[in-house]
Amino acid sequence: MMDASITETDRFLAELDACWLAGFAQLTTEHRQTLAKLQHIFSGTPLTQPLENAVDQIRRGVYQPEHFRVLAAARASLQGAQYAHLRRAAEALVKRAAAPTDSSPTPQAVPTPPMPLLNGTAQWLADIAITGFSRLDPRDVSAFDATLLQLRSSPHLLPITSVLSGLSQALIGAVPVVDPASAPVFRWVDLWSR
Repeated sequence: MMDASITETDRFLAELDACWLAGFAQLTTEHRQTLAKLQHIFSGTPLTQPLENAVDQIRRGVYQPEHFRVLAAARASLQGAQYAHLRRAAEALVKRAAAPTDSSPTPQAVPTPPMPLLNGTAQWLADIAITGFSRLDPRDVSAFDATLLQLRSSPHLLPITSVLSGLSQALIGAVPVVDPASAPVFRWVDLWSR
């Protein structure tokens, strides 16, 4: 049987994803309550102040890529907590010792793309969130093609370019996305995490 905290988090993630589906420029009272819950969940954490600022600005109709970066970090943190909880439960179930927690990989120096490409990518991702997956049309997706083409010309950017290409391809044939379950929110969040 699934732990209640996991199913409760799943339900909340579905509520949160509904904000991306509707678009942050068209938030309803219910969506605003979801964002307030998100702030409450992260109260007393390093995300408290950034989330408070991001949600406040979004409520005022101010949409900056940084605001969406913070929302993506919060959503990714919730999924990370789910994963950690499930892993501990599975290890306990099979009576296996927990994996060491200090085994993080050594960060690799990766050359960064030129700032205009980063800014263009961040703005496109923000535009998707502002518009909402349910209101996108193929022109919104193809607007990013020129930037994506330039990113593809740099072999050291292959990991992020692959995810961007995947999101673009997932959207091309699926917009407007009508089913919240098929909205590629996880991929969108993954890109902000990178």
